[in-house]
Amino acid sequence: MIKLGLILVMLAPQLVAARKNYGPAAHLTLLLFSLVCVTAFFLLFPTGAPGAETSSGDLNLTYLGFTAIGLAGLVPLFWALEQMFPTYDFTITTLIAQALGPVLTASMLLVSRGGSLPSLLEWAALALVISLYAAGLHVVSYGKMK
Repeated sequence: MIKLGLILVMLAPQLVAARKNYGPAAHLTLLLFSLVCVTAFFLLFPTGAPGAETSSGDLNLTYLGFTAIGLAGLVPLFWALEQMFPTYDFTITTLIAQALGPVLTASMLLVSRGGSLPSLLEWAALALVISLYAAGLHVVSYGKMK
């Protein structure tokens, strides 16, 4: 039941944004908001997943943590880019932002199981975030400002 809730919280806003043809900034904002909701749920109601102990004072960031940090930086970047370059075609960037939602959701679902597959999904999510930063640099380099 928790997994179904995680899937709904992470992907339902993405589906709504896709149906309304929103740009990458809206997709990334909704994804970040969903990630915050899921993280708050797991902090308030620990599920006993491996690695969920909070007794250690050390900060141990996984690739999923770096992905979340990168996502937090992408949101204001793409809101600014969409305002500065309104004539730029953000179709490919929107597709990459839409792909990040299911990859991040699958990574969060499988991260508690261990093994090599979650690591691969975490790398894929991080690669999508890095490619969105590269796409943002491309917009700045080749886009025409208003």
